[in-house]
Amino acid sequence: QSGEHGEDYETEEQLQARILTSALEFVPQHGWTVEAIAAGAENVGLSSASTGMFNNGAGDLVLHFVAQCNAQLAETLAEQNNLVQLGQA
Repeated sequence: QSGEHGEDYETEEQLQARILTSALEFVPQHGWTVEAIAAGAENVGLSSASTGMFNNGAGDLVLHFVAQCNAQLAETLAEQNNLVQLGQA
């Protein structure tokens, strides 16, 4: 459903990522739990019932964290590789 209003449309995956990213700040308080996801959902203005979107429960939160870490690592490695290529490392 892309079109001129595409920027107003959020896919389920994007919504889940937004909830999980928000939930990460609640991990120190709630641990790697569905409660952290519920707090993340409420933090972005959604019902805590939004946890039903996550088939793997807290496992989805852990996987989201790992994916974020891997993306940051890939970005850092690419930057370091560029510096090496330029002879600046």
